[in-house]
Amino acid sequence: MSVDNWCQQNGVIKANYYYRLRRVREACLAHVQSQDTQFVELPIPVKANQIQEKSKVGELVAILHGPNNLSLEIFSTATPELVKSIIGAFTYA
Repeated sequence: MSVDNWCQQNGVIKANYYYRLRRVREACLAHVQSQDTQFVELPIPVKANQIQEKSKVGELVAILHGPNNLSLEIFSTATPELVKSIIGAFTYA
């Protein structure tokens, strides 16, 4: 449904809709930023008959699962700065 249609159906002025949307987004962002990031060591899943080998990207050290069926594999060759940046982007996906 478009914003125009929703505003007409609910008797809301379009400017008020965007004002409230901005306030909700700011509140969500403040809530997310106020939470401390915690890291938990996760076991590496091993499928039957699968042999994990070291590759050019290094050894798999963690897999993070997020919303919308997203997953992130972190390898031993990843720098701390890269991991921090990727996790930051991953939390907003």
